[in-house]
Amino acid sequence: MGFEIAGDSFRYRGIGCYGNSSISKEKGENILRMLIQKYFKGREISKLHKLLLSEKHLQNEVAVEIAQNRMSEWDDRARMSDLA
Repeated sequence: MGFEIAGDSFRYRGIGCYGNSSISKEKGENILRMLIQKYFKGREISKLHKLLLSEKHLQNEVAVEIAQNRMSEWDDRARMSDLA
């Protein structure tokens, strides 16, 4: 399994990671609650906030863990500066 994180614009810089993945049902709810606390400040009454913390949703929540085998990064901003 792998993932890539890059900016909102063209792929000028970012990171990618590849590794073995596992699914953890035990950690899913705790990680979701940490993310909600970080990203929902001031919006706790939103429909999405209520949905994510609903019993129906939480019973199916899981965490995907990736044990990194390989990671790469790139920064082509200087090389691509004439295209911006």
